[in-house]
Amino acid sequence: MKHLFAFVGLIALPFAAQAEDIANHTLICQFTTECYETEECTFTDFTVDVALGNVPGDASLLPDTGPAEGKSDLIGDMLRVSAKDANGAYLLTRSPGGLAKLSVHYSGSHLMIAYDGQCRVAE
Repeated sequence: MKHLFAFVGLIALPFAAQAEDIANHTLICQFTTECYETEECTFTDFTVDVALGNVPGDASLLPDTGPAEGKSDLIGDMLRVSAKDANGAYLLTRSPGGLAKLSVHYSGSHLMIAYDGQCRVAE
């Protein structure tokens, strides 16, 4: 995996693989913040894998509840994965530096939960 560094103040931030380097790989996304309906945010330790084919192309989110099938594409240099399963709809975005957001919209209860974290390419 290629690593580049950007210096922001005194903090070096690693830039993970570029968009073309993530195709046909699995991303491991670890989330540390969970927000219910944008009202209440708490610490979490939630991980979801993302199986990518070609980008753009087919993709799967792999939460503990089972696979959610969908599509990946790029918005500029940001990866977007949208998927669905019997539980609801998922939207994941990942910046080239690995920062990630995941929103889960559950069917039935019509509840939305948002997660903040990072995604890295599995080795």
